Amino acid sequence: MDVLILVSEQTRKYVHELIAESSHRFEIQTIDSNTVPIQDSKAGKIGGIFRELSYTFSEFKSRYLRSLFVLKRYPNTVLITYDDRMPSLISVLKAAYKLKIPVFLPSILTATPDRRTQTSNVLQEQRMVEKLLVPMTRLLCKNQINNDGRLYYSPMSFLTLLFNGCLPQNPWAKGTQRFISRLGVEAAYIRDMLLNFGVPTERIVVTGLPIYDFMDFSLIGPHSDEQVLLLALPQYAEHGAMGLEGAMPIIRDILQGLKTFEGRVVVSLHPRMIRENYEPEITRFGYECATENVEFWLRRCSIFIAANTSSTIYWALMLGIRTLLLNQTYPKSDLFRHFESLQYIEESPSRELPDFVANPMVNWNKLMLEDQQKLSKELVSDGNCGKRNVEIIHTLLSSP
Repeated sequence: MDVLILVSEQTRKYVHELIAESSHRFEIQTIDSNTVPIQDSKAGKIGGIFRELSYTFSEFKSRYLRSLFVLKRYPNTVLITYDDRMPSLISVLKAAYKLKIPVFLPSILTATPDRRTQTSNVLQEQRMVEKLLVPMTRLLCKNQINNDGRLYYSPMSFLTLLFNGCLPQNPWAKGTQRFISRLGVEAAYIRDMLLNFGVPTERIVVTGLPIYDFMDFSLIGPHSDEQVLLLALPQYAEHGAMGLEGAMPIIRDILQGLKTFEGRVVVSLHPRMIRENYEPEITRFGYECATENVEFWLRRCSIFIAANTSSTIYWALMLGIRTLLLNQTYPKSDLFRHFESLQYIEESPSRELPDFVANPMVNWNKLMLEDQQKLSKELVSDGNCGKRNVEIIHTLLSSP
């Protein structure tokens, strides 16, 4: 299979590293915009807004034209994307649509559209231009704002997409962009939610997550009667929410809250976390800093604790592990609120964790089974998630 990868110049080197040992033949093309922002300190606020808008429009058009140029050489292909809401990607999707190239958005991890989770724009201070746009948006395209009256997009991106006819029908949910041909979702409940948000039923396929094909869903449990608590240490510093110096007191508070657990505490670090920054603190509390990957310990633990945005939550639910989410600091999220078996720390880990450890949740077993049904466990834990994605690609290639 020949694969064309469209990347920015910034990510090109990382892609080269990822494909180095693959047996497929890859071609890499950059689709960076050549637009350069104009700096003018004398422009004033109004002039600055128009310059910013002009730059955003030009950047979108430049990337769209570059994508047209590249994709014209590959008429018999399928474009695969990981998102249909980012303006930089929408310009590429529009080019594919123009050339009648089908677009497939496979399942990665779907934010819950019913909760309208925060975007980067919502986390920024509301600008005057956004305040002026909101009344118009309520009348013309109300799905672009949330319950707090904030636009999903920054004002300049919103205007750029609006005048290019590229606004998703509902940007709070994946798959509502009209350029998408097929959308893979991880479970039937996600399909049903997206149907309620206007995604056509023929566009959605329940595939599961590709990572499931590499997972063993048989739960081993501890090797003895000893109980194991697994903590996936949150990446507060690595996500850019705060510096390492600001993150460490929060991490110490979490570690302190586990002191009452009568068993083995294993702390797993994400690959992007520098071990030397965290291991001394972990061992000071008497805990073990894992050398194996998180899946190894998930299959051997009785309790799992992680940040509220971690995709490993799905793994824990599929394995039937009692799970707690840390939701006491940024980035707070409602991503997993629809799973009833999960519990949350909303304020202080050092005060709330001992109670969680000591008091199992009422009706937890029943709620866990219901959550596994929501995840379509029986359907998607068959080792064929990747195969379903390939079948979708072949179907799109053979469709007129």
